[in-house]
Amino acid sequence: MKYPLLNFLSTKKANREIIVGVHKLKLMIAVGIIFCALLCCGGCWDRDEPEDQAFVVATGIDYHPDQELYEIIVQVADPGALVAEGGSGETPSFAVFSAKGHTPFQAARDLALHSTREPFFAHSELFAISENTARHGLGPALDFFRRERQIRLTAVPFILEGDTSITQLFRTDIPLENYSAEGMTRQAEQGIMRRAVFPSRSLADTLMCSNLPGRDMLIGRVAVEKQTKEDKIGEEGEALRGTIKMEGAAAFKEDELVGWFDQSQIKGWGWIHEKIEAATVNIKCPAHDKHNIGLEIYEAQSDMKPVITIDENANRQYRIDLFIQADGRIQDQLCPTGYVWEGDLVNSLNQRLAQVIKNNIKDSFEHAQSLGTDVFGFGNCFYREKYREWKRIEADWVEIFQNDLRLNIEVDATVRRAGLIQEPWR
Repeated sequence: MKYPLLNFLSTKKANREIIVGVHKLKLMIAVGIIFCALLCCGGCWDRDEPEDQAFVVATGIDYHPDQELYEIIVQVADPGALVAEGGSGETPSFAVFSAKGHTPFQAARDLALHSTREPFFAHSELFAISENTARHGLGPALDFFRRERQIRLTAVPFILEGDTSITQLFRTDIPLENYSAEGMTRQAEQGIMRRAVFPSRSLADTLMCSNLPGRDMLIGRVAVEKQTKEDKIGEEGEALRGTIKMEGAAAFKEDELVGWFDQSQIKGWGWIHEKIEAATVNIKCPAHDKHNIGLEIYEAQSDMKPVITIDENANRQYRIDLFIQADGRIQDQLCPTGYVWEGDLVNSLNQRLAQVIKNNIKDSFEHAQSLGTDVFGFGNCFYREKYREWKRIEADWVEIFQNDLRLNIEVDATVRRAGLIQEPWR
């Protein structure tokens, strides 16, 4: 302790060297772990080369009750044809394969027996479900869609109406598009965004809806217009020219198809669920009551509230209070009368628009009651906001929905714009 300062400095230097050594050791361990991880994650181990895969752009599922077998049908894009023909000409730019199995998964795996490449489902934009499958029950198909890791949950599901086969649907050539899956995807987007005649549901929405208490599924409907021999394309008629109609929807009770919704009823469903991005409405001119005025809805909101009341006989009564707010603009006017944006004519115009919306909703609601399917999720509204009451009525909800549930509709509709001109053309 003769030189305490020197002893202190030497001790501090030794401690610093120890700390630096520990940091170096930690760094070496970290580098070693990363190096070992890289060795274990070799990019080429168990590889699937792209040229060995068939990229599925549309998937279909059918059920054959006479055989008790499921059939998986896929449309696969043909890159060679797309490059050679530019997506046009007499050579189809796609191929269609199918396989059967006792389960959807078995049928999907057996597709490899009918193709030179392994099907890869991650690019599938559409899921076509036959009416036979929908009436038999969607449970097995939904289970397969939920479990399979390659399935794209943003894909659009739909029900193919009638006896048309999914193979025929996938072989249909749509003008302006390279293959039918691309065309149907665009057509569904137009039906959702421009006209509100096709329910905007992804596969993820459908799967979620299938698990919600007090809500049934509503899936878009597709039909193929009549095709003849003259519509065949190619030397062997591999494809058919045709028109695909995408409007309306299939209504389900649990997982079974029970009926169909038309255009007007789909709009009613869309008003309730805030699915109206743009919709066309025709009304009579308030000034003369005989000329048509075309309106476009460009904004809509909705709010629903479950209400329980008790009458004089101590019976519970169930009601949904529904409020709709919609804004629109005039897109064409056959009426010769112009509008000042204040006064009786404009008020009448707004009232007529509100009445059309109410009629859509009433028509949709009454049709759903006749089918016994709560596609609006009114039961789920009671489940979320009146949980104790829901547990009392859950087992009887279908009967309550069909016979006792009342719908109180209030609509605030406003025509705010008249396009680029104020007065009608004369």
